[in-house]
Amino acid sequence: MQITNLDIDLSKKYINEPLHKDALIQVIKGGSHFTAHRLYLIVNELKERYKFLEVDDHEKYVVSASVYVKYAYAGKAKSQADTISFMKPMLSQRNEYKISFYITERETRKELFSFTHTTTSQQEVCDLINVLRNKTQNICTQNTL
Repeated sequence: MQITNLDIDLSKKYINEPLHKDALIQVIKGGSHFTAHRLYLIVNELKERYKFLEVDDHEKYVVSASVYVKYAYAGKAKSQADTISFMKPMLSQRNEYKISFYITERETRKELFSFTHTTTSQQEVCDLINVLRNKTQNICTQNTL
């Protein structure tokens, strides 16, 4: 069994870069705030989900450990999105992080431990990730002896 701590980058909080003119025209034609938001994420090189832990080759357990990020719009991207009527609800979104963590038995799919938490604090996310890494180590090593 190997527990791997994965690097995550929570340094970026905002969607700042606007869409290119051609992309903006296609977004407006499409009329979907979901598609528009995904394009803004791509242009700003942002991810909505970061895995922070992997457990390889464990015969008994499967671990799912992720942080989901909601970014706020700012600067030129916010000014541009404000001109698109269906994007207005997205502009009130603020930064938010959601930790989703599960340990399940491989064979039975029985959930041994689960944890979800939403916060606006990066420090709280980092602290909780450390706690969950320790919890993973304890459960996976304790129950394999």
